[in-house]
Amino acid sequence: MRVVWVLAALMSLTLATFSGSISANTDSLPSGEITPRIINGVDGTSAEFPFLVSILESPRYRQDGAYRAQFCAGSLTTAFTVVTAAHCVVDQKTGAKTPTDRLALGFGANLKSPGLRIIAVDSIAVHPQYRIATAENDIAIIRLATPVTDIPTITVLMQDEESNYTKAGTPARVAGWGNTSPTGDRYPELLRVGDVVIFPQASCGAGERYVVNGVRFFGFSKNDANSDNMLCAAGAAKDGRIIDACQGDSGGPLIVGTGADRRLVGVVSWGETCASRYPGVYTRLSAERVFLESNGAVAVPPPATAPEVSVIGLNASVQVRVTADQNDQDITGYAATATDLSTGATSTCFAAPTRRSLAGTCVITGLTNGVSYSVTAIAANAFGNSPVSQPMTAVPDVLPIAGEIVKVRVAQSDAIFTVAKALQNGSNFGWNRVVCTAADGGLRFAAIRGATVTLRSLESGDYECVTRIRTAAGIASSVPVPLTVL
Repeated sequence: MRVVWVLAALMSLTLATFSGSISANTDSLPSGEITPRIINGVDGTSAEFPFLVSILESPRYRQDGAYRAQFCAGSLTTAFTVVTAAHCVVDQKTGAKTPTDRLALGFGANLKSPGLRIIAVDSIAVHPQYRIATAENDIAIIRLATPVTDIPTITVLMQDEESNYTKAGTPARVAGWGNTSPTGDRYPELLRVGDVVIFPQASCGAGERYVVNGVRFFGFSKNDANSDNMLCAAGAAKDGRIIDACQGDSGGPLIVGTGADRRLVGVVSWGETCASRYPGVYTRLSAERVFLESNGAVAVPPPATAPEVSVIGLNASVQVRVTADQNDQDITGYAATATDLSTGATSTCFAAPTRRSLAGTCVITGLTNGVSYSVTAIAANAFGNSPVSQPMTAVPDVLPIAGEIVKVRVAQSDAIFTVAKALQNGSNFGWNRVVCTAADGGLRFAAIRGATVTLRSLESGDYECVTRIRTAAGIASSVPVPLTVL
């Protein structure tokens, strides 16, 4: 029997209010067959899990405080967003979403602490393909009414990191304020942490059994779990006690890694019963990336790769073209710097990607002709800067810049050239040509008046072709391109 890990307070029954239990107004919250808590875990701290959020039933909070109002958990993934389970905010009988004014969010490890920070809820987004009957896509995003900027967030696992973080046997941690007793109702005021391991995919949809510390766990069949968007995990102590989430832990984090490498890989979703011989089931967050990104719940990292740079030395200036790595996201701009190799003086220009291209172009002015400059660049998005690019050397000059031959095609005895635009570089224009030199030294040329140029009636043989531009400052040629006419 699938049991969803929300507090029993969200069920049609109300828990008794003796010490350690929680009761809530069941009319205002999702109802249905719901059941995690961390069983056989240890006490945790805000320092270890600063991003962990308690989800509270707000009328109950105003009446009885956070300890009795907490029913689910979530993870702060950006200053404005908390990721939790869909079943925490959806009525399990009617499918209705919980009104925002019925929820509040608590920041702090101890639910009875007077220092617990309470934040109101602005909006709730539920995965459009969430299915109550199967718990498919059991994920939701709660948007805070005011941002939390002084608490570290947790990084959500990316799809390309999946193999490094969710292979069978990988140690993981689950945290929350859920029931700590597999046979009764015992809820902690201080968050609890459980050490578990990731199960094989075949245990989470193909029925494969798995052994942890000598304890043999059963696996879920394909009729129960879908490993495409679900992840299974559980733990076992050396004495055989099973470590698992339970009622009240729903929506909480499954974490893999330490320090800067920590990732939110799953969200507490459902299980057979608490601390049974079946693993707990978590929403696989790498499979929910599109939903998370479209709702702003994933913090885009700074660009990880240095951009590529090309430079052209112009009259007392350098033109710089910067292109970010295709894998970097949401690039907002570029900064290019020219450093005088003799004096160390620097000058900078700024560019931005266009709608059609990831590249950006800018011109660094105020330079000295004939002086060598080292040019570097960085790419930036809203979250920071990339590493610095490899330096390129540029020498400003008054000479014009010839446009390169981009493409050449031979049609019988005619050669059709596609050429890039030349730069006059501030001097008066003389002429601009395509010039082909035959093997015997003979020249053929044609004026460039657009993007394509045709040289007609060429004799059979081999040629070397360039573009050549002349201004009042002098003549410049492009890189030679070979041509054969049959």
